[in-house]
Amino acid sequence: MMKKVKKMKSLVPCLALIITLIVAAAPAAGRQISGFELTDQNGREHRYYFPKENLSLLTVADKKGSAQVESWVKPVRARYGSRIDIDGVADMSAVPGLLRGMVASQFKKQQQYPVMLDWSGKVSRQLGCTKGQAGILLIDRDGRLLREWQGRATDAMLRELFVVIDTAKP
Repeated sequence: MMKKVKKMKSLVPCLALIITLIVAAAPAAGRQISGFELTDQNGREHRYYFPKENLSLLTVADKKGSAQVESWVKPVRARYGSRIDIDGVADMSAVPGLLRGMVASQFKKQQQYPVMLDWSGKVSRQLGCTKGQAGILLIDRDGRLLREWQGRATDAMLRELFVVIDTAKP
């Protein structure tokens, strides 16, 4: 009996460490997303504030991470259509000031949907974007973060996203 108690006592620090790591790795669900205003590649100003009529899927990516965005957006658009607002923020902070006009012009030619251009990187940092990876934020109608993901979508990640969307309050 004493051996079992000693074994249990030695497991407590291990369990505490595991729980701490799980909590630290979990997304900051429930945090309030602050509103912001950015201009898209067409020169139109977007005011991104809450409350909104629909849930929002907000993608945030720099140039390298932008290649991962479509793996999220295409399946969500196919499954939910206009029932989910899909918006994008491009972290353009790495673009030198002299090249911004040229880069914006190229962006306009390449993107069929409006993408908000974050030239300072302030909004991207505020949203917790990781350099080189797409940040995917699912936000409720009141601006609370329901869940976030990083990188290219996998089948498991998409299943999780769909479950969170389907169980979100209408």
